[in-house]
Amino acid sequence: MTRKYIASLLLCLPVFLGTVEAATPEKITETEVLFLYESRNKISMNMHDIAIQYSKEYRDATDEFSQQELSTKIYAEITQKINAAAAQEKVAFTTEIKISTYNFDTNSFETNVSASSIINFGYYALAFTNGADFSNLHSPVEQAKKIRAAADNNGYITITIDADIMSTSKENLMLGETKIVYAKIQKLEIVDSETPIATWHASN
Repeated sequence: MTRKYIASLLLCLPVFLGTVEAATPEKITETEVLFLYESRNKISMNMHDIAIQYSKEYRDATDEFSQQELSTKIYAEITQKINAAAAQEKVAFTTEIKISTYNFDTNSFETNVSASSIINFGYYALAFTNGADFSNLHSPVEQAKKIRAAADNNGYITITIDADIMSTSKENLMLGETKIVYAKIQKLEIVDSETPIATWHASN
């Protein structure tokens, strides 16, 4: 399975969404980000284009007549999901970040989370308004040992993120026009076998 993780945008561009009440958040997907974006930008919605992104059955239809036959069912599903997403104010999901070697001078791990961090799926993406708050994770030595033990050999570690949905924007990134949902991270938690071992909160 391809690893999806938070990547930092430098000069080039280097998933179930649920409410924060979800007991075990899942990995984020493009489909869920699609509905969050389109539910907030109904003026630009094109049901056919969304159906192409959403439904493999619709996408693989042999011609426009086959798509037309599917459209009633698929468009109804899309409308239902967009209405649900419109009422959603928070997201919670699981992903991976990379941590550096522990810095004993600052008692922290540097991460690959930054002000320009983005989870990019191509047409849609989830970005963070306060990623810089989590570029260094301060941790006492004993806690840091547990964090290191939970990371893989390349420094990747599983986290859960709770965030507030803030805004949307359509921007031209390196891979072309991308529809972006912006969220403010409220809580970042490192987990090991679904057990939290360290938690950080937004600075404000």
